Formats: sequence, structure tokens, C-alpha cells
Amino acid sequence: MYRKLFFIATVIAAMTSCSNGGNGAAEKDAVDTVKVDTLKRGTFDEPFTAQGKVKASKYADLAFETSLPIKAVYVRNGQSVTSGQRIAELDMFKMSNAIEQAKKQVEQARLNMQDVIISQGYDPDKPQTVPENIKQLAQVKSGYSLALSQLDAAKHDIGSGTLTAPFAGVVANLSIQPHSISQAGTTVCRIIATDEMEVEFKVMEGDLCIVKVGSMVTITPIATKAAQYEARVMDINPMVDENGAVSVRAKLKADRNLFDGMNVEVSFTRHIENVTIVPRQVIVIRNGRHVIFTYDNGVARQHYVSIRHEAKGQCVVETADDLKGNSLLVVAGHETISEGEKIARSK
Repeated sequence: MYRKLFFIATVIAAMTSCSNGGNGAAEKDAVDTVKVDTLKRGTFDEPFTAQGKVKASKYADLAFETSLPIKAVYVRNGQSVTSGQRIAELDMFKMSNAIEQAKKQVEQARLNMQDVIISQGYDPDKPQTVPENIKQLAQVKSGYSLALSQLDAAKHDIGSGTLTAPFAGVVANLSIQPHSISQAGTTVCRIIATDEMEVEFKVMEGDLCIVKVGSMVTITPIATKAAQYEARVMDINPMVDENGAVSVRAKLKADRNLFDGMNVEVSFTRHIENVTIVPRQVIVIRNGRHVIFTYDNGVARQHYVSIRHEAKGQCVVETADDLKGNSLLVVAGHETISEGEKIARSK
């Protein structure tokens, strides 16, 4: 009985040993299956973003020239105005009275001038017979020239008593009310032109090659992100500030949803030509370095690479070895393979 059991155990052990030996041989002969794709060279589109501010291309700050009561204000903040439209008006009584007084002074000075001409032996009713030096003497002694200047000043004051829009636009920063006293030279409102606006943003000097005069950029308001606007770069300030940045301005068409001083995101695309482009997921790290694999007649070839640019799951890489543009890049199954290992292409 014991002999029979010993014999059966020996046979089972022998069979198990043979089975394990067969599996080891099969495992030794097995190769990893990978998916490959042709390595690409071409133009890489790298997005670039910067923070900027919307600014009015043209605006005018309006102010009264004299301190008088404000009779009326005809507009409100945000209102659209046309060129020449009234903005506000001062009480004209004092200015109208000043004109009447100036006219009387001119008339009195004219009579005094005639007296001076007569005293010099000439007929004031025959001005062609009066020498030029006598005319000048009479104007000065009579105060006629001064009276004319005062009349012109009074007319100018009454003309400046009504503020009008110098061009079509919208009203901003309106700070006056009827019946208050105007302050001479103090801005009462700003008229912002509505035909076009501009965006100012900064680019680091190292990225200055990305943007050029005439190139297009996309403008997105940071607060809403509800719409995008196209703008064209109009100038680049040829100075670098203390932070190593250069100021750039781009022109865009005005829109009722764009306001002077609005914060926006400026985005555009940098085109990098004739570079090697690989999917980000094919890059693995071996010995602390970035690596990609290629398929070479059934053998895995390892290439150390440097990532230069990355966007939207794609990378621009550089390699020190002679990596051909038509090489077969391993794009799947590369996680476990190594240099010189036999691999098979999936079908």
C-alpha cells in the first residue's frame, strides 16, 4: 500500500516539474506587443496668454474755465453723445452782462480814440488820411485796443460756458449737478470715443519673438468670459521695464460690453516650425530622464529627449541621437519595455 502511494506521488512530482519547465520556456520566449506610429515633424502651435487692460484710443476730459453756478446738466454716465452735443451749461447772466459792459467800454474807447486823432490835427472821419503811427498812438492812449481784448475775452467766456462733446462717444466720470458751483479747470466728465478701443498688455522680453506688429490676438473679458474679440497688434514699446517686460498695444473695435479699464485675458498662438512632435503620454522617465522608444526591426530603441514646449497633450522634444523623422514611435505598450528588448508590433 505504501509503495503504491509513494509511486503515485513520485509521478505527480515529475509531471509538475515538467509542466513548470515548459511554462518557463514559454515565458522566456514571449515578447511585448506594442503599438507604433510614424514620428512626426512639423509646426507646433503653442498658446500664449497674458493679462491686459482695455483702454480708450481717444478720449477728452471736459472742464469749465470759470467758476460759476451750473445751470443745467444734459447727460448722464454711460450715455452716448454725438459730436457737438451739449453736456452742461453755466448760468450765463454774469457772462452776458460782462459782454454788454465790454461793448460799452469799446464804444467809449472809440470816442476817446477819435479825440486823440483830432488833437493830433487829423480828421477821424477820414481814416485814410491819418498816419499809421498816429492811429497806433490813439488806440493806446484811448484804451481802445485793451477794450477790444476785453470784449473778445468776454465772448470767449460765454462760449466756454457751454460744454459740448468734441466727438461722438460715451459719457464717463460725470461729477457735477445742476445748481452747484463749477471749479475752473476741474474735469467734470470724460468723453470716450466709441469707434475703436485698444488693449495694453505686457510680454516678457524672452517671449518677445512670439508677438509681432500686425499679428492678431484674442481678447476675453476676465469677469464674464462671455465673449471673445479680435484685436491687431499696433505697436510694441521698445523699452524693457524693471521686471523684464515689454508693453504691447493692440487695437480692437469698440463694443458696448467693453469698458475703459476692463481687465482682459490676451491670447494668441506661437507657431514653431520644423520640430519633432510627440504625444505627451509616450514619454516615460528612466533613470531620472525623459525617454521615448522607437521600433527598429523588432527591437526597442531608447532615446533620451528634452521637452522644449508642451500644449494640448503634445510636446516638442529634442534628442541628442540621430532620430529620423520617419522612425516608428512606440505609442502604446512602452511602459514596461527597455533598450534592446525584442518587441512585436500590434496588428
